[in-house]
Amino acid sequence: MFSDGMKALQLHVDYIEYEPVRREGAVFEDIQPTTTSVRDAVVLFTSIEEKDDEEVADALLKEVAESMEKLGAETLVIYPYAHLSNALAPPMKALHMVRYMEKKALGMGLKVHRAPFGWNKRFSISVKGHPLAEQFRAVSHETLRLRRAEEAQPTVAAVVEERETRHVEMGRELDLFSIHPLLGSGFPIFHARGRIIRDELIKLIREANSRLGFEEVWTPHLFKSDIWYRTGHYEHYRERMFILTARGEEYVVKPMNCPGHAMIYASRPRSYRDLPIMLSEFGTVYRNEQPGELTGLFRVRSITQDDGHAFVRPDQVEHTIAQILGEVVHIFELTLNGEIYATLSTRPESFIGDPARWDEATEALRKALLNSGLSYEVKEGEGAFYGPKIDVDVVDSLGRRWQCSTIQLDFFLPERLDLKYVDKDGSYRRPVMIHRAILGSIERFMGILLEHYNWRLPVWLSPTQLVVLPVSEKNVDYASKVKDALCGAGIRAELWVEGTLEKRIRTAHQLRASFMAIVGDEEVEKGTLTLRDYKGRLVKGLTLQQLTHWILDLIKRRTNNVGEIDDSLKTATSVPL
Repeated sequence: MFSDGMKALQLHVDYIEYEPVRREGAVFEDIQPTTTSVRDAVVLFTSIEEKDDEEVADALLKEVAESMEKLGAETLVIYPYAHLSNALAPPMKALHMVRYMEKKALGMGLKVHRAPFGWNKRFSISVKGHPLAEQFRAVSHETLRLRRAEEAQPTVAAVVEERETRHVEMGRELDLFSIHPLLGSGFPIFHARGRIIRDELIKLIREANSRLGFEEVWTPHLFKSDIWYRTGHYEHYRERMFILTARGEEYVVKPMNCPGHAMIYASRPRSYRDLPIMLSEFGTVYRNEQPGELTGLFRVRSITQDDGHAFVRPDQVEHTIAQILGEVVHIFELTLNGEIYATLSTRPESFIGDPARWDEATEALRKALLNSGLSYEVKEGEGAFYGPKIDVDVVDSLGRRWQCSTIQLDFFLPERLDLKYVDKDGSYRRPVMIHRAILGSIERFMGILLEHYNWRLPVWLSPTQLVVLPVSEKNVDYASKVKDALCGAGIRAELWVEGTLEKRIRTAHQLRASFMAIVGDEEVEKGTLTLRDYKGRLVKGLTLQQLTHWILDLIKRRTNNVGEIDDSLKTATSVPL
């Protein structure tokens, strides 16, 4: 039925109850038969085949542990089950392997229960009713070999499909975003919880823009095609633009924000004293990407850029670039905290403008990179025809290198759109236009973050930072006051009263709420709270003020705490952990 290898049927259950009835075969564990019941667990019905060994078992358990993390489950039941295969290992080897798996799973930090080997068992089971509750797994040396070959394969397409599966699944399961064929491929829509993450990323960049001196503007979603003729996009970028005709005039849904910002610059006379003029916009642009290129949030047709354009004098280039690079490093340390690399792309064979001006601008970029302390490589001749550029890459937790930030000098657009300023001597000069995006696009960066943090985002990004869970109905009034106070302090808190406490805790795990505040009779009487983190650790006796102060501190500092009780709670509250 299946290829060689260890087979396992993984079930997420409300409970499993079994009773050993009689021994089967010559190899069995010597136990006293009793009825055993385990609640809220992942059950792994497992068969061991002849070629299975510890390496295969390790790979299977790694998959299961990752799945349990997503499900918010803490208990694993290993249940020997010969009926998944007709190529079973000898009984002694099978017994060794299930014992090894138990020991290995315990070493991985899981709570483990193992059903006895060599017994016929009567059992009853209740499987949860969500899409990931039932999963079949098969691991063999052949599948491991193929995985290693695929990981070593540099082909991008295979990796892209894997990425899409992961973060699109996350978006669906966590109710963050969805992509509907009825609306069109490449047009993700963000639900209320997903909008929160977008807003937090925008807030982060707004703060950076304020420190840099960028003023935020807004431009429409489409312009007449005339401007795109002037900029050259109509000729060189037309196949990727959405074009429409209305009342005899042709319009283009904007694929980028640059022309609108350039027109703001051109809207009044400028002096050398006015520069730099720095404009930013969280503008959604639209690009008609090919259907085969679309990949979840990584490649979409509606792109919200953290866009910025600085219009500067040549002598201001180095300082402006250095400031932007400083913010790039700061933001990547806050978000991905991985290795950062930069590349400097220089003048290509075909270029516009004065070679001396190119050399001067390229040297300014080089000095800014050196002063930033970033390691960088030079890509000779790979700049755009209209100016040199810096790209900044960051490595995520999976070891993948992402090109996120771009700082591009542009001599071309100021020429085509006749942008100018009056210099000290009264003559007209062209400003240098600097295109800048730090995250690149909000959508793509959000997808990177989801996979980087494996579904559980830091508290400051989490759509639900805390859920208040009253133990019983008589605790609801106090719990409601706690929730209102937390929300009033600026914490994203929710009150959940429907269902059993166990079910609400499980749902909080599944939706990746950062923390839970348990409120029972003792808490109501003492005016305190019991804090629970996603790993199940508890701290009792916290006052509302202590809890509020600690969570607000995590948010303010934008720590990478993903919902764990750590030493900072003790420092902030003096409560023993």
